[in-house]
Amino acid sequence: MKSNIGFAFGVIIGLVVVSSSVGGEEFKQEVVRLKKTDLQGQPIEIEVRRTKFPPDNIHKYGFWGGSEVPGDRLPDFLVSNISVKVGKEEIYIPLSAYGDLTEAREVSVDLETKKTFQLKISGGDTAGSYTAVLTFANGALTKRKVWSGEFPDERFEETKYSWIPDNGR
Repeated sequence: MKSNIGFAFGVIIGLVVVSSSVGGEEFKQEVVRLKKTDLQGQPIEIEVRRTKFPPDNIHKYGFWGGSEVPGDRLPDFLVSNISVKVGKEEIYIPLSAYGDLTEAREVSVDLETKKTFQLKISGGDTAGSYTAVLTFANGALTKRKVWSGEFPDERFEETKYSWIPDNGR
């Protein structure tokens, strides 16, 4: 009986580990590039770039994935750019969507509907872990949500973006 319980426990743990990493691309260098096709057949090209955290950065704390305690270790990497292209259209991504994300480890894309997809960035470790999700709809960034890996219901941020197109006003 004990061997069956141990085997079942191992299978369940294995399934959890496998399913949590499906579809993600880990940072092996400073850039992760993803290519997908949306549900309308349009190509989606995403590039997430991280760079060494500049030691002379004016801001040293308050980043997702880093320490909040002055004097603690500074982050090693900072997300420095995100570019998203759907079809031939480049989508504008403001600095506020990624400028406070450090120690990014993995990037993935989830297709939601024909005109909506999400870019997920996971980073940090242990108490400093986080997940950031950027939601894109109708060719624009519409929302960003970042939450703590350890306390997701207690520590999070949510930003909504509104882009009114210039129709020749």
